[in-house]
Amino acid sequence: MMAIERVLKDEDSSKVVLDYIMNPNKTDLVTGVNCVPETAFEEMLMVKAGYNKQEGRQFIHIVQSFHPAEQVTPQQVHEIGVRLAKEFERFSGFQIIVSTHLDREHLHNHFVFNTVNMETGLKWQQSPWQLQQLKDFSDELCKNYDLSIIEHKGTQRESTGEHRAKKREQSWMHELRLAVDSCKQTSTGRADFISNMQKLGYQVNWTDTRKDITFTTPEGRKCRNLRLDKTLSKESLQEAFRLNKEFGDPKVMARQIGQLELATKVAKMMPVEDGVIVEQTIENEHRNGQVEIEIKDALITAEGNEFENHIEQDLLAGDAFEEDGSKENVIVDLQEIAYIMEWSDRYKEARTFLYGSKEVEQNVAEAYRLFLEEAQIGNALALHDLGRMHMDGLGVEMNPETAQEWYTKALIAFQAVERDKSGSYPQYRIGKMYAAGLGTPQNYEEAADWYEMAVARNHKYAQYSLAGLYYRGQGVEQSHTTAFLLYGKSAAQGNPYASYELAKMYRDGLGCNKDTEKADQYFKSAFIGFSALEADSHDDKLQYRLGQMLYMGTGTEKNSVKAVDYLEQSAKLGNVNAQYLLAKIYLEADSGPENVEKALEWLGKAAKNGNALAQYALGKLYRDGNHVEKDIVKAIELFKLSAEQENQFAQYALGKLYLFGEEIPKDVEAAVKWLRASAEQENNFAQYTLGKLYVEGKDVPKDVEAGLKLFTASAEQGNQFAQFQLGKIYLAGKEVEQDKALATHWLSLSAAQGNEYAQLLLENMDSYNAIEIDFLLVLMQFFSTQNHRQNQSRNYPLSHLEGHALREKILDLQFGSIMNWNKGQGYER
Repeated sequence: MMAIERVLKDEDSSKVVLDYIMNPNKTDLVTGVNCVPETAFEEMLMVKAGYNKQEGRQFIHIVQSFHPAEQVTPQQVHEIGVRLAKEFERFSGFQIIVSTHLDREHLHNHFVFNTVNMETGLKWQQSPWQLQQLKDFSDELCKNYDLSIIEHKGTQRESTGEHRAKKREQSWMHELRLAVDSCKQTSTGRADFISNMQKLGYQVNWTDTRKDITFTTPEGRKCRNLRLDKTLSKESLQEAFRLNKEFGDPKVMARQIGQLELATKVAKMMPVEDGVIVEQTIENEHRNGQVEIEIKDALITAEGNEFENHIEQDLLAGDAFEEDGSKENVIVDLQEIAYIMEWSDRYKEARTFLYGSKEVEQNVAEAYRLFLEEAQIGNALALHDLGRMHMDGLGVEMNPETAQEWYTKALIAFQAVERDKSGSYPQYRIGKMYAAGLGTPQNYEEAADWYEMAVARNHKYAQYSLAGLYYRGQGVEQSHTTAFLLYGKSAAQGNPYASYELAKMYRDGLGCNKDTEKADQYFKSAFIGFSALEADSHDDKLQYRLGQMLYMGTGTEKNSVKAVDYLEQSAKLGNVNAQYLLAKIYLEADSGPENVEKALEWLGKAAKNGNALAQYALGKLYRDGNHVEKDIVKAIELFKLSAEQENQFAQYALGKLYLFGEEIPKDVEAAVKWLRASAEQENNFAQYTLGKLYVEGKDVPKDVEAGLKLFTASAEQGNQFAQFQLGKIYLAGKEVEQDKALATHWLSLSAAQGNEYAQLLLENMDSYNAIEIDFLLVLMQFFSTQNHRQNQSRNYPLSHLEGHALREKILDLQFGSIMNWNKGQGYER
């Protein structure tokens, strides 16, 4: 026998489904268990109303199929179905309609049952083991009738959901691939290719700044070229265009694309068949005979059921979650579990225990238990929260590997939901996971693609998240203007996080004209918005943000007491940003021993939880021996953890330790590596230190041009030492052509910040001859490299000497032990 699985796509009305399965034209074999078929719908609604459970999943639809070759009568099939409904222990107390259909090539039973138990009022909870129990019980019944069965527990079977998902994926990607291949063969250049794809209904994003090409289908699905086919690189397409241009017949290519365009238009005009239920048979010749049950979970939802406007913010990834606002729960079958994305009563209860409230004391263990129950029925939201609890060590031991396993399951679930019914919320959540590297390698380009799909549907948190990518230039070409516009759209929809970012951009004049009045306005709006959300959800990210704003006096009056209260609540929930800020507050100069102890505790937790700033701060304490016993090994370990997360300050600290070799063996290669990494992030101290290395050419090959670039980059950020070095170099005229105007410019900037040597050069550069200036510069270099030790021992405070006295000191030093005079070459050490 062949195996047959039924994939059913029902209308979202329970009445329509019940009418369909009891249609007298299809069957007269209908039985009600705990209800009368003719009034079953009304009876089920009465039970729901009696227990006040009219939200969420309302009905379950099961199909039990029998192969045509089985020697079984309709009456026997119906008898098996009724026995299953009555004898399966988990069905006890549920109202069920069993209907046997005879209208196709095979016999099959339909089951529709109420999710609310009429005896207990409890709702049906589906899990993989429960589904397996149902299948096992069905198998035992079929054995009693000498019918063959299938082994369900094997790992080689492809489930209905997997098959359907694969088919859907293959279908639109296959069509896209055909379109790309056709346009590849009929285009003579990039612009021509994009135009031809547009004629077929596809949008193409092909720029010089992004390594990949992104195709967008007419339905809004996005796919990059190398995901579609690894051979479809930009180079291979360009080569095909070149060959088409050289050897192709323009008339033939134009005719071919015209025919494809016409075919596409005709296909769009084809009518879609209206049917209450669409049935598709999947046959697999290599399976043994079976009776297969598939559950189409919760397809029928309450009329007008809307989710509450509950918000979950995720500050660590720069994103936010919100409760989906669609009017129906989204379901998909995959791997024998119906993945859902549902803010069910149990899920909300779990979140209440996780965060605590005025009425409910925080209980992370109970939250974990409830999330686990939701995860067992495939709730993507709970799967994600379990990942977060393992990542932050909430109610369980902190375990990043286990966390990533849960995140991977959550990502699969969100993708399954999105495939079954494309929506902005799952698109946003998928994008967020790619951006943060949760359950998948971090991929900003993939994240941007998903965010863009949700933004096209005006999703305010996707707008906010995509704005962040544009602001930082991650996965997209950096554009503060685009970021500003997206933040504005999100803020206009009431997103306080977007209001906060908009305020910063107005304050700093990024992507817009600087406007402190508007900045203050948006900061206040953000604070009000955060306060309203936190009062409703007690979310740790909101508590952190409120604590931060109260501590800094941003958007509200400064209030350190309230700030610490919010931050402690957030820190206890594992928020590493709150833990770090609390530690920083406790370590302030006026903190006593008790606060120092608290600071070290929170700093240690934040560092252990992976906060780069906390790792750097704790590393400095161990390096300097402040509040802890000095431990350079621990310091380097913490600096490395932070530096590997691209913390520019930790990178600079590591670079200095390796360069000077005072507390660890000198390692110039490691020093240059970390200094360069920090300098590339615009750290002006790293730029100055690395620039000095290149200009002096002592530990690295001399490269004056590279050194000057680094000095200039540092000086433009206000580094007085880099400004002094540039002034000195342009005044000396040895490494570059002398330029007194530039020298004066940089020395003036350095002197304005209190650099005495810069002031000394400015005051005397016009009164000394070239030899005296040269010698003075050499002296300055000598004293600076020796940390002024010789200067102090000989009592030579050059910057305190003026006019004739300074000239005499220079002449006196010409013949001292520090310098040797070489006629014709000047002074040298």
